[in-house]
Parts: sequence; C-alpha cells; structure tokens
Amino acid sequence: MHCGSPVKTENLAYHHAVEHYLPPPSDAQLAQHNTALIRDAIYKVSQANEAVSGKLDAVLQELKGLRSRSLFWPIVAAVIAAQLLYPIVKEVIPEVIRAALAKFPPAPH
Repeated sequence: MHCGSPVKTENLAYHHAVEHYLPPPSDAQLAQHNTALIRDAIYKVSQANEAVSGKLDAVLQELKGLRSRSLFWPIVAAVIAAQLLYPIVKEVIPEVIRAALAKFPPAPH
C-alpha cells in the first residue's frame, strides 16, 4: 500500500530500508553509481565538445578570411561559441548536481 505513494528517487533507498526492510546501498555501491553518473556526463561533454570544436574551427577559418581589425567579428565569434556551448552546460550541470545529491542524500525524516 505504501509503494503507491510518490517517492523521490534520492530517498528510494531509505524507503526500501524503512518500508521493506531492505538494507540501504553500501558506500561502495553509492560510489560506483556516482562514478557511473559522472562518467556518463563526461562522455556526453566530450562528444559535444568535439562537435562544437569542429563548428568553431569553421567559424574561425571564415573570420580569418575577413581580416578585419574591428571588434565586430571577434564578438560575433564569441556569441556563436556561447550559443554552441550553452546546450552542453545546460546538460552537464544538472548531471553533476544529481551526482552530488546522490553522493550526499538528504537525511530521512
């Protein structure tokens, strides 16, 4: 009956321990899980970094061809780089926060 109530995933181990008398995960299991989360996040960042690097190189080659001394083109390049990197940051930061919260779960009430 209690399993029908919503449970946050970070409290699932405590729910199992309290409601179903299952032992909470060991420190080694938690460390392994957190390591896997961080490894996946790093892999996603490296894949996105390769894609952004190729696009940024193309933009830089185009800007070198213009040979302008004004600040307009470096600003355009910075804006393009920021727009290309924003999705990476948006995806990685929550993964890192999730991994940190998984490592240090809130105390059960």
